[in-house]
Amino acid sequence: DKKFYQFAYETVAKGTGFRYEGYERKIRKVKRIKEHDFVTGKSTWEWADLVEKDNPVSYSIPIENVFIPTFYCKEVQDLDHIIIRDVLSKETFETKYKDFAKSKTVPVNVMLSRDQKQGNYFFYQEWEQRTQDGEVEVLHYYCKDQDIYWIIANGVLLNALDNPIPFDHKQYPFQAANYEDFATDFFWGKSISFKLYSLQDVKNTLVNMAIDKEKFSLIHAFLTSLQDETDDNMIYPGARIQVSNVDQFRTLDMAGTQNSTLQLLEVINGGIAKSSMDDAMKGQVSSETATALLQARSAAIQIMGLPLNQLSWAMYEGVRQRLANIIQFVPKDESAKEGDALYKEFRMPGQLLSNGKVGVKVMRLIGDIKQKPSDLEMEDEMLKDSYNGEIVYFTPEDLMN
Repeated sequence: DKKFYQFAYETVAKGTGFRYEGYERKIRKVKRIKEHDFVTGKSTWEWADLVEKDNPVSYSIPIENVFIPTFYCKEVQDLDHIIIRDVLSKETFETKYKDFAKSKTVPVNVMLSRDQKQGNYFFYQEWEQRTQDGEVEVLHYYCKDQDIYWIIANGVLLNALDNPIPFDHKQYPFQAANYEDFATDFFWGKSISFKLYSLQDVKNTLVNMAIDKEKFSLIHAFLTSLQDETDDNMIYPGARIQVSNVDQFRTLDMAGTQNSTLQLLEVINGGIAKSSMDDAMKGQVSSETATALLQARSAAIQIMGLPLNQLSWAMYEGVRQRLANIIQFVPKDESAKEGDALYKEFRMPGQLLSNGKVGVKVMRLIGDIKQKPSDLEMEDEMLKDSYNGEIVYFTPEDLMN
């Protein structure tokens, strides 16, 4: 989906992709309409809570906003701590963190002079020097060994000093993937642009030289001993130039681009295609045969084999954390009566059922397999609700395995 594409793009373009896997719950006050008069336009209403978000959330974090204590640690979960930096406008910060009691005490940067914003290194600057006027720098500090999660806004700690990581799995809620490793013990990765830099630099030089040679082969330079009779501005298509002695002028002929230059460009383009993707795989060539396209596809898969594995490993860890978050945060069925088995339910329409038909698949998470009703009871429930579907019961152990 779109979020995975963003994660993959960061991985390929910057060398390292970094993603967050967590849970988001947002409740805001709204005016619930009790009655509306369309003639007068008047409404009677009451305040009510609207659950706007209550679901797992994942998104890609730009690596320039990720700060780690050492580069020589390969795995995310082995880091001593992780800091995620986010810069918000004053209005966005007040909306997002309004429920934090200390959010009202957060200072906001004012316009500083150039002398006050001096600083050679980002890490040694105060927050006032890292933010612009009206901005709030929010730092999310995670320390797994001490089970600490802090939110610091412009130097103010918003939550408690002993606030724990809010997930039962007690892992860093992050995954990372490299396009290509620099070393087995180095955190950051090598981007595709870094890999292609040397080839692209040679190609740019050759192309610029070829353009210059073509230009000189079409617009000739002149050799003359005269000093004042002509200048560069006099030479243009159709110009009539009067000189005292035409025998004093001779053109300087230069050959255009040679085949050797074009052949060398082809070799370099081939090297770039082998390190990335060729035109056929990018959909730029329509005259290729099916066999050639399949061969190009196979070659591209081989080229992207390691990056795809890195992405799949990161996504696998993200899925495991998402399942743990679902078990922890998704609310139980509020309509269950006293004495009934409590479960967390997920309804997925348009699914292929075990009978070969398409219908609603109801997934119910229960704490113990003994709480699972009989097949006859599940059939009666589906007939009572009058929908084409099936119910699947599973436990947290089934989910994690």
